[in-house]
Amino acid sequence: MAIKNMFRVDRIKELQHLIPVKALEHATNLTLSGLQTIDAYTLVDGDRILVTGQTTSTEDGIYIARTGAWERAFDAAVGRDLHGSLIYIENGTNNGQSTYAISANPAVVGTNDLTVQVQGGQASAMGLNSGLHIDGGTGDGRLGGGLLESVTIDMDNGTGPHDFMIYDSMTGSSANPYLKFESDGSNSCGYWELGGEIYGSYCGIKGQSGNGSHMTISNGYLIDFLTPGTGSGIMISTSNNNGMFYNSLTVNGDNISGGGRSPSNWIPHMQAVNNAIDDKLQGLKWDLPVDLKTTGNITLAGHQTIDGVTTTGGEIVAVFDQTTASENGVYRISAGGTWARRDTTQSDWTSGQAVASRTFMVEDGTLNADTQWTVTNNSGSDIIGTDDIFVVKVAGGTVVTAGIGLIQTSNTINVACTDASLTLNADDMNVAIGTTNGTSLETTVTGVELANTITGAKTFSDALTIGAYTLPNTDGNAGEVLITDGSGSVAWTDATSKVNLIADPQVFTLAGTTNGETLAPLSHLGTHATDKVIHVQVYWEGGLLLEGATNEYELNKTTGVITTHFTADANDTIQVFYATQDA
Repeated sequence: MAIKNMFRVDRIKELQHLIPVKALEHATNLTLSGLQTIDAYTLVDGDRILVTGQTTSTEDGIYIARTGAWERAFDAAVGRDLHGSLIYIENGTNNGQSTYAISANPAVVGTNDLTVQVQGGQASAMGLNSGLHIDGGTGDGRLGGGLLESVTIDMDNGTGPHDFMIYDSMTGSSANPYLKFESDGSNSCGYWELGGEIYGSYCGIKGQSGNGSHMTISNGYLIDFLTPGTGSGIMISTSNNNGMFYNSLTVNGDNISGGGRSPSNWIPHMQAVNNAIDDKLQGLKWDLPVDLKTTGNITLAGHQTIDGVTTTGGEIVAVFDQTTASENGVYRISAGGTWARRDTTQSDWTSGQAVASRTFMVEDGTLNADTQWTVTNNSGSDIIGTDDIFVVKVAGGTVVTAGIGLIQTSNTINVACTDASLTLNADDMNVAIGTTNGTSLETTVTGVELANTITGAKTFSDALTIGAYTLPNTDGNAGEVLITDGSGSVAWTDATSKVNLIADPQVFTLAGTTNGETLAPLSHLGTHATDKVIHVQVYWEGGLLLEGATNEYELNKTTGVITTHFTADANDTIQVFYATQDA
């Protein structure tokens, strides 16, 4: 009889019972073939299965399990509308021994997504302990109904007042409920309370509907949401122990007003409000924080080290240094190292999103930890995946100060150059090469060098050395000329003195095989014996010998002595031709 009545009630509700199924899968997309395990139940050939979680919703429905491809059940064939149908699930850890209703409307098999709602059984079990109080008084109260219809609780019906309360008798009573819905008995307004009068004289949160609307917050604070007719806005007040409001703030339309004996007490409480208002005036749009920010172009794949931190999966990274700037944005790294643009309700950086003025904090990193960044793109040119997106640091990070040779003005650091020695450009600087007095320097691929061609008069205050010769830095006497001594010394010399070439050679007979004989000039020089020997030519066996420390001989131009550096036979002779300069 009870079963028959159940079907009668369901018929009234326009519900229909379908043949029970062995298992239900409503959350995961299935491959509709083979004997699988669903909700901890392993299928056998011929089992009925309810499937409502397919990615392709037209695949939802009731199937007959097979070793190969599954078949649709005859009572849930394609084209049948199953809206309101009840289905009993026999097995399963989560859904077994429960009744579900197909709530989609319409629910045409093969066309619509078949959503379900639990109606009873293990999946909907709920335990109630003492402390639940439902008081409908003498009025008409009704509590219940399936999930396919509305639930109405009428606590007044013109005969109240009546209450609906939840409390724990160990710590409270019906006078101190955790949750309370109350009617006033006059059809004018109702109240609700959350965290009621258990430990103090004020409720946790209290709301009122009807002729007036307000919300009461505990500990003496009152927030009134003003209703149309009295103005629209918010009033915040505090009260003393006598219930008198002595500090208040009212926001009504475009006006903000305060009152009470000490309005200055509101300043700390309003700091957060002021910050929010300032952000709005600056056009900032706060986004969720990120873990890291890049410091250069990266490959958007795989785990890597970002600003000193090695990723492992789950990190949120602000990428704003890409060579291809349209790749910039905020990404999330999976455990497997896949990079995808962040996509959450509060922070959506997927392609097509407008991100002008978005502002975020960076939490970690060697350079960028605790810094704040804002997108600088203007609206209309701020589309992720299309436009080049850029950010600027607006707060936080390491304090930068100007070092030697630099000067800082606010957040800008420039090169300190007080003369014309440097040429400063927008993105580089160069050494300035002057041309007022001719040119002496030039810029080459390796740097600044002495010019190949020097123009203009040049004055040297000290002696100038050119190669092995040092020129004097003072003027000579009248009639003197610069003459080198052949050893790297150049001096002013009387122009009347002259070089003498001795036409006849001096003949020296060598002692033998000894290497390093010294040969002093003899009287062959005649009247030039006291002259300075400035050059000789030495011939041995008809060949001209070379002068030098590593060659055949050396000449001491001060003494005229010749030192040989070759080995000769005894009584070999050499011929020496002298050139002298008047002493």
